[in-house]
Amino acid sequence: MRHFYLEMVVDGVLHEPNVPPEDMSAAIVDRIKIMARMDTGEKSLPQNGIIDVSIQSMDKDVEMRVSCTPSKWGQAVPINLS
Repeated sequence: MRHFYLEMVVDGVLHEPNVPPEDMSAAIVDRIKIMARMDTGEKSLPQNGIIDVSIQSMDKDVEMRVSCTPSKWGQAVPINLS
């Protein structure tokens, strides 16, 4: 079984931050899917969504493009910031 993990690529460099407990993985994936207006019950088909975030302290809007694809070990959920 593959474990829950996070990876971030910043300016072409891979970083692996601290990972939340494995038992929270389903809740985290579901929360991301809800925020991206995806169907939380659909786990066998790929889905795409967008999360719009406003950072008031920087007076900036950020668009998070989310894709959720089924994999052998569950779901892969890459998030791209723009």
